[in-house]
Amino acid sequence: MEISKIDSSKKRVVYTFERYEKTSLKLLGFLLRDYDHIFSDNLYSYRSSIGSRDAVRRLHHPEGLEKMFVLKTDIHDYFV
Repeated sequence: MEISKIDSSKKRVVYTFERYEKTSLKLLGFLLRDYDHIFSDNLYSYRSSIGSRDAVRRLHHPEGLEKMFVLKTDIHDYFV
């Protein structure tokens, strides 16, 4: 489904799933719990032990901030 953005001609794609797909994704999430211990600490989807609140908390209080760098770049025109 495409949804128009406010004050823009651009559209955002939103994916919706039927009942079968939703159930399959829930089952996949449940089965992935067995592998929770091997996932990266930066992965927050389909995790039983951490979630979006932990991601926000990590962004607000980053460890080792004095050693981090940020790179901001615009590659939009590269693909046109």
